Amino acid sequence: MSATFNLQNFIQIYKDAIPKKLINLILAQNEKLEWKSHEWTNYNGVVPSPQPNKEFLRANFNKFEKIFLNQYIDQCVLEYTKKHNFGLHGKSPIVINKYEKGQELMEHIDHKTNYFDGKNKGIPIITLIGSLNNTFTGGELILCKDYQVNLNPGDLVIFPSNFLFPHAVKCIESGTRLSINQWFW
Repeated sequence: MSATFNLQNFIQIYKDAIPKKLINLILAQNEKLEWKSHEWTNYNGVVPSPQPNKEFLRANFNKFEKIFLNQYIDQCVLEYTKKHNFGLHGKSPIVINKYEKGQELMEHIDHKTNYFDGKNKGIPIITLIGSLNNTFTGGELILCKDYQVNLNPGDLVIFPSNFLFPHAVKCIESGTRLSINQWFW
């Protein structure tokens, strides 16, 4: 007897998980954030970018936004962990990503270490990506080589962080793509 195993069963989309009012508040703060170029890391620390001219920007949220955003994210993460029958004991800070024309995120897995130093120790078990806008073309989120995830503003997707779930953001053709990320272990 052969069992069918479908990786897409572990990719969960949560429609309208973040209220529009909160998204509008976050978008209004966009220009006030301290944006820094994305950095690639490995176990030895920061490494040179494989695509130095295509790196997107990343910023941290202020406490006010995190407080309100956390309740919606945590609700989806709890549902996901119950569905797949496992627990978590930590999470990274929420970050916001900004992709402009010509920027992309090459295929990778989230076997990250840079968020898990100091008091927080762990290797990500699940990855969360959320959409904040749709005023761009290109920028498709691709999981597992060919599975395109279509997110509207306020939607979240959660999936395992391991080697079975490589993911990428295709090149932005026009506009600006804003999304959030968080990792859990």
